Amino acid sequence: MAPKTTPRKVAVYSDAGASPWCVGCTCNTLTLHSYTPVTLSTDDVISGSWTRECVGIVFPGGADTPYHEKLKGAGNRVIRDFVEKGGWYLGICAGGYYGSAHIEFSKGDPGMEIVADRELAFFPGTAVGPRYPGYSYLDNSGERVVKLTQHQEGVVSTQHHEEAVSAHSAVTSQHPHSTAGSVKHRSSDSLLTLCNVYYNGGCSFLPRGADVSSCEVLWVYDTQQETSDNCDIISSGSASQRVSDGSSETQGPEDVWHDAKDCWRDAKDCWRDAAVVGCRVGCGRAVLSGVHPEMGYDDVNNSLHLPSVIGQMKECDKERQRVLGSVFRFLEGNGPHQT
Repeated sequence: MAPKTTPRKVAVYSDAGASPWCVGCTCNTLTLHSYTPVTLSTDDVISGSWTRECVGIVFPGGADTPYHEKLKGAGNRVIRDFVEKGGWYLGICAGGYYGSAHIEFSKGDPGMEIVADRELAFFPGTAVGPRYPGYSYLDNSGERVVKLTQHQEGVVSTQHHEEAVSAHSAVTSQHPHSTAGSVKHRSSDSLLTLCNVYYNGGCSFLPRGADVSSCEVLWVYDTQQETSDNCDIISSGSASQRVSDGSSETQGPEDVWHDAKDCWRDAKDCWRDAAVVGCRVGCGRAVLSGVHPEMGYDDVNNSLHLPSVIGQMKECDKERQRVLGSVFRFLEGNGPHQT
């Protein structure tokens, strides 16, 4: 008889800013994936005692600003040190914003705008959102189920992103399959089946000139959905993109994903729609997500959610497990590009 394994402990922040509903869903998901969730207050985080018994920490959905107000300085130093020494961080929605170096939330909206820097900076670029319109702090009227796409090998590698940009001028149409800068091209057969997951106010992750060589795009928002469903992209760009020669042209999703014109263009486009990113941080790892893969049909099947969303969640509950699986594989160092 095989010996029983002791579930590994994972800290879940549950103080100011953390949605109780999101905390509950996160704890349920961790339990189903053989972890033991341990909820933490602000004082618990700052004390650092949890770092001796937990393999990771999760910042769930909610509101990023209270996270920052409570943990700036001492608390963030404890978290950052924990990850650098080999722990992992999972930031979902608000936690994804919080784990980025910069935030642009509802920029231009005087009632909701947050444009600020953050200290954890696991992702060195900018979290820009909401990715889709209609978000409200007061209710779930902005919720929806969104489609994500994943590269066949598991991620879009940007390990040498800056080199790829520099190499742009050297890549010509005579070399459509060039891998200069180790940036992988997309082709018509390089996408997995779409996965549908719950979304409510999350972001896209944009480099904005930052060095993202330590980060990988695990999942991207599917541009086909925005065409078929007539959804607006209000933060991350639009179908009209500035192409590498400086001219402007209108592109559909096939152009965005399958045009291997050059490695610079490909790297730019995959980051424009990054929904879930994985980052190497010292000896540890972090995953930041603009969507809610921890949310299942049972979590939304009540009067607080839109009937259309409930129906879609019932149909795609197995699909979100694929996203969750890729997240935990990356965090545990078992992803396709492990080092």
